[in-house]
Amino acid sequence: MYHYKNHGVSFARNQGILHAHGDYITFVDSDDYVKEELVEILLERMISSNADLVVSALDVIDGAEDFCINGLKEHIEQVLFLCRNYLIFGPVQKLYRTDKIGEIRFPENFQYGEDLLFNLKYLGKVNKICFINQQMYFYCRRPDSLSGKV
Repeated sequence: MYHYKNHGVSFARNQGILHAHGDYITFVDSDDYVKEELVEILLERMISSNADLVVSALDVIDGAEDFCINGLKEHIEQVLFLCRNYLIFGPVQKLYRTDKIGEIRFPENFQYGEDLLFNLKYLGKVNKICFINQQMYFYCRRPDSLSGKV
């Protein structure tokens, strides 16, 4: 276990990446909660589809089907679906491959948007993304948090 005081969320996530030993990584914010089977379901989809990124819904999206994108440029409508539904911006409700993360880190000098910058760099290294229209991550926005002030 590692303990650091008052270095911010990007520093904490970067330390998690630095000290990770597995083939996959996910992020959960301290004030949020997840279904017990979140990692199992995301990992099962990642392995069965050979995806580089698996994303679950934050809220179930009416009429949306599970899908996989193989080649981002060829499936721009599905990429836009992920963007329009705020599913690509943050690092939560996702499973990443640590070998694809490589040297990508969260910029520590940003107070807002660092998650998107991390994901854009990661997306530049992936071939296949899968989406699961199942809510397994529960985002708790506190009024005193940075996202609650935006």
